[in-house]
Amino acid sequence: MPINPSGVNLPEDMRPEISKTNCLGLTVFLLLVTTTPSAAQEQVAKLEVFGGYAFIRADSSEGRVNLNGWTASPETHLNRTIALAADFDGAYGRVLGERISVHSAMLGPKFTARNKRLKPFAHALFGVVREAEAGDVQYGFGMTFGGGVDYDLNRRMSFRLAQTDYEYTRVNLLTHHNYRFAAGVVLKFGELK
Repeated sequence: MPINPSGVNLPEDMRPEISKTNCLGLTVFLLLVTTTPSAAQEQVAKLEVFGGYAFIRADSSEGRVNLNGWTASPETHLNRTIALAADFDGAYGRVLGERISVHSAMLGPKFTARNKRLKPFAHALFGVVREAEAGDVQYGFGMTFGGGVDYDLNRRMSFRLAQTDYEYTRVNLLTHHNYRFAAGVVLKFGELK
């Protein structure tokens, strides 16, 4: 008769069954226990500032238009996962020979998953949008939902490999559905206590 882990011989009908669910639960528990110390040792910056290139596929009075510009985003971390992020951008182009520009200033939560060097994130931002087309300037409400991934170069700098966003704007009773792609550099300051 086999011996159970406690060292007591049990009849076969009294032996505990090890199910797949128990094995999965034990595996998850062991992974959490073994990975938590290394995650806890990783330093998280208190303040991060992103700056880079932005490409926007935007609605205009003449249909879809491609705009090129910039984006900047300072954020302060509240804990290892959640940050409060501000986002500013400007994009420029031409429609039928007329200059067009779009600027926005938004604020909202950002959620980051931390894994050695890759840091995927998602955010939801809300704020004001300024659109100028053919000399006519209009202001309205905007929302941005999206995310991306940062690659840590060292503890003070990361490269934003990609950020993609869906931008909803409501300006002068017109609704726009825009898409933004961005990439650039993230500078890190201080350390989260």
